[in-house]
Amino acid sequence: MAGITSTNVRCSRQSRQAFGNSPRRGFSIVELSVVLVIVAIGVTLALPRFTASSTRRQVELVAQTIQADLELARRTAMNRGRPVTIQFDWTTASYRSDDIFIDDNEDQTLDLNLGESFGSDIDLSANFQDQPGILFNRDGTATMTRQNGQTSRKGDITVSIDGIRVHLQLRPGVSLVTTRGRNE
Repeated sequence: MAGITSTNVRCSRQSRQAFGNSPRRGFSIVELSVVLVIVAIGVTLALPRFTASSTRRQVELVAQTIQADLELARRTAMNRGRPVTIQFDWTTASYRSDDIFIDDNEDQTLDLNLGESFGSDIDLSANFQDQPGILFNRDGTATMTRQNGQTSRKGDITVSIDGIRVHLQLRPGVSLVTTRGRNE
């Protein structure tokens, strides 16, 4: 035995004793399958929560957009000293105003389709008529025509996506629009 010394034999024996006599192996198919099943169950449980959270955030973004545009209409009426109207189309979840310009050249007026802008099946409703919509007077107060034909300075708009709702309340006072309760 040329080249093999007692030290080499001793290291070889120690390696086999430390790692066992069989060669090192990976995970078995059964072990991998169990891990994959556990991961799949975790994903299945977490997905609905993630989807609901994502939808809730989207509803809040739509409500904030409406709130910002209503506040813009109010301020525009006060700054220009003349009435500003926002008209809604509940069937297409959209609204527009020929009184609010969104470019410096005053060529393009406010016209927003929420479904197209936010890419969702948005349900928009209110307790006032879509025509004439909301009229902001020179002093910034809002007037709406209720379903029964009477005018009011109070109104509610509901934004809903997949059963998650946010209610916007239009009330006279310091804050034009306030958000009220979220329901699932």
